[in-house]
Amino acid sequence: LGIDMDAEELRELADKLEDLKKLQEQLEDAYSLLNDLEGDCSTLGIMPSHSASMEIGDCLSEVTDAISEIESLR
Repeated sequence: LGIDMDAEELRELADKLEDLKKLQEQLEDAYSLLNDLEGDCSTLGIMPSHSASMEIGDCLSEVTDAISEIESLR
């Protein structure tokens, strides 16, 4: 991304940042819920799969990195 962005490019980048932040919040909620569910399963003697929370965690990391990249352009 160049420093010489026109107004349209800046709007698109701002929209993308907003969308990424919404997605980040949703992923954080999903991650928290999955961890709670895994704990509840374990409490009941059910062996939960940890792959879902790992996948959500990986996606959350990618989204967080994308947000940081955009915010570093300021």
